[in-house]
Amino acid sequence: MDKDLSIKVNYTRKDYREYFFRIYFIDNPLKLIGYFVVLGVALFSIFSGSTSNVLSLLALMILLYIPFNYIIRVNIAMTNLMRSAYYHFTVSNEGIRIIHEYDNQNVPWNSVKEVKEFKGNLAFYMEKKNPFIIPKREIGEDLDRLRTTLREFGKLA
Repeated sequence: MDKDLSIKVNYTRKDYREYFFRIYFIDNPLKLIGYFVVLGVALFSIFSGSTSNVLSLLALMILLYIPFNYIIRVNIAMTNLMRSAYYHFTVSNEGIRIIHEYDNQNVPWNSVKEVKEFKGNLAFYMEKKNPFIIPKREIGEDLDRLRTTLREFGKLA
């Protein structure tokens, strides 16, 4: 990369909703399959006239847990983002510099586990969970240059 890429990010709820939906349902097919199995058990026990109300209640509790857990995760992520007035990312040959109101950190490329590209975002994973999300709309015309840099360092999944 001949010149550092500077990205100022203004997050919206849509950024995190899209990201969490993908992680929670699309990228985890076992969870989605399990959800439909539990839904089938719940519907079967309710409409078959089963005398086991415990099974129906358990299935209903699991069915309610999944969407509520999803909503809570999105709200926690948005609350954490809203604490800071701004996020600013600078991508260079050395790594990524992340600046926000409460912290300023330099993350070398060897500390970046991987970068996943989604429909509207890039997710930078420094650990297994809780990536930094950069919306593609904020990157703009420099998206191809950023993709090239991430491929050079073997980070783009």
